[in-house]
Amino acid sequence: MLITTVVTTYNRFELAKRAINSLLNQSHADIEIIVVEDGSNTGLDKWVQTKHAGKIKYHKNGINKGLSASRNWAIDNSKGSYIGFLDDDDEWKPDMVKETVNTIKTLSKQQLDKTGAISSGTELKKNNEIVAFGYQKNYGKLEESIKTNGEFTLSSSSIYSVSALKIIGKFDEKLKSSIDHDIWMALASKGFYVEPINRPLVVTHIAQRTRLTTNPHYRLNSLELYLNKWLPTYQVWFGHRKGITYANQYFAKVASNLAVSKCLSGQFGYSTSVTKTLFKKNPNFLQNTKYLIEAFIRETIFTKLPPMLIRSLRIALKKRQGTY
Repeated sequence: MLITTVVTTYNRFELAKRAINSLLNQSHADIEIIVVEDGSNTGLDKWVQTKHAGKIKYHKNGINKGLSASRNWAIDNSKGSYIGFLDDDDEWKPDMVKETVNTIKTLSKQQLDKTGAISSGTELKKNNEIVAFGYQKNYGKLEESIKTNGEFTLSSSSIYSVSALKIIGKFDEKLKSSIDHDIWMALASKGFYVEPINRPLVVTHIAQRTRLTTNPHYRLNSLELYLNKWLPTYQVWFGHRKGITYANQYFAKVASNLAVSKCLSGQFGYSTSVTKTLFKKNPNFLQNTKYLIEAFIRETIFTKLPPMLIRSLRIALKKRQGTY
């Protein structure tokens, strides 16, 4: 079973090499590797040609077109019936594709027709030490799962049915953020299911996830575009008023994370501006405060504390909850 694997990258040569090498090391041999460099000139094309000629299909956008356009190019030029997208700062464990293929083989023809994606868990690392694990919250019938748990995705963790992606119109090139959630919502709106693999097959490096956006309001504007697109669907699912409330809560969670990230990086002007926008958009003061506190605790733990202490805190919390 041929599986297409894709790394999209912009101006991150060393990280992209690590991601690509994790694809080259997959235990499932029948894979196609596509690399799309989104307008940067890092020398990655020469590295591919010199080290892996014939193994990798390399494409460079003449200008920076964004993640959605890069992924759509890969879909249009892929040969596999399933396709997975690996962010350039993540890695796949050697059995990621093999485990996905094994899962696909357990499904009936009727189940496969309804399955939009197969999604695994993730292993979070800081300074190359494991500090936590993440598992899918959205699985089964995607619409029902989102209604219950909200939109939740894990970076680089899904391998999609190409036919399902084409049915929903692929990735929305007008959006610059919330792209993975957008594809989730599009699959949900067409009645697709997600099949989970409850094992961590993706490695996410936390330190490299805490990169900064030059102007956070660019992210918020893109977020507004995403929420305006899906507000009518939220209102069908939850009702008119509750649909608006759901969209406001979504905005508040993202804005809280952004405000705290800017605060901890010393960009207090941006942090204050985002916080004001947060309270203007979502009138629920207590809820906003809760999101800000949760974001502060989470960001402080993962960005400031050493890996050993992070692991100890996680274990202590699980014991307290009776889940360890």
